[in-house]
Amino acid sequence: MISIRIGQSPQTVLDHLRHAANDARVVLSSHGDGDKIARYLQWAASQQRTLGSSISAPDMDRLVTTRTYWALASSGGVTAIALLNIELEARIAALEAEDAALRAELDVWARVGWTTAAVLDTNSVMMHHASMRTMPWHELVGERDMRTVRVIIPLLVVDELDRLKRSTGDMTIGKEKYPRRTLARQALRTIAQMFPDANSVVSLNQSETAPYSRPVTVELLLDSPDHVRLDNPDAEIRDRALSLTSRVNRVVLLTYDLGNELAAGISGLEAIRLTDDEDRTLRADFEFPNPSTVGATSEQAG
Repeated sequence: MISIRIGQSPQTVLDHLRHAANDARVVLSSHGDGDKIARYLQWAASQQRTLGSSISAPDMDRLVTTRTYWALASSGGVTAIALLNIELEARIAALEAEDAALRAELDVWARVGWTTAAVLDTNSVMMHHASMRTMPWHELVGERDMRTVRVIIPLLVVDELDRLKRSTGDMTIGKEKYPRRTLARQALRTIAQMFPDANSVVSLNQSETAPYSRPVTVELLLDSPDHVRLDNPDAEIRDRALSLTSRVNRVVLLTYDLGNELAAGISGLEAIRLTDDEDRTLRADFEFPNPSTVGATSEQAG
């Protein structure tokens, strides 16, 4: 899946991909060996300014500035021309394939109209795997009826659960402690049952009152074959959530971790921190002073 830079529209990327392929085809059909290499290098430079401003650097290296590009930039002669023709044909094929894949993907996302993607991190899945079908997702993310909430489980979360199924330590749910490895195994079993294959989607209507609807889908967010994960799992989940901002109307990260919530805000990603029983107990046990009351009391004392 191509990574679109934040603030860039998918249509802009599609336009850049189409123009890049068409311009490469013009260079491929041109004559004059020396001039052809010069035109190719101009084409690559132009794509770095246009297409490169809309997609990630790794995608640019995959689609335009390949190893062959760097070899051609420092070589010459008949061998370079033969290599150039092969490279241009490969670039055209790659750009057109990416254009088709992005169009198909955007079409899938657009079929359901207004969409909020609720991205879950590992702890959220462990805490709520059993209630995945019944959680009041619309209330949780503050979305209106009739609009679709797409509950997204990144593939990294599945891999993290696989790692945690052999871990030690406990997690508290409802004031009861459960072994993390047990919760991880249960969550993996739930995911395996919900998704008979990686591309399946669980569709729900959580409204009990016809003709109103609260459409919800639960689905896996897979990694493309060329995707390179970040070293930090939380950062990777945030990055995968950010990759959806060009596909849907709204993206929300659901997490129990304050650090994850704060980091999401810094990167421009909306996040909702879920509250566990201990947080609720602390809020009930401690009374925080009202600033306006404190001020009034100070004036009276003076």
